[in-house]
Amino acid sequence: GKSRLKSISGMADFDAKRSHDTDLSASTIGIDYQRTNAKIFSQELQILSNITGPLSYVAGYYYFRDDLRGAFIN
Repeated sequence: GKSRLKSISGMADFDAKRSHDTDLSASTIGIDYQRTNAKIFSQELQILSNITGPLSYVAGYYYFRDDLRGAFIN
């Protein structure tokens, strides 16, 4: 029988910078600074049966990579 190939890809690129007045007074005495950077990639390959019978199959491969970096300064 014939088979089908299915590919599912995903990607995200996230960068955030935040600062916050930590002492909550009128003067800026305490400040937090945070930075987060994430790069994410995923890839899935599937081989699916094209059979209409009592037995069918799905086989596949999944790859995931996550590069996350963060900094916090007070």
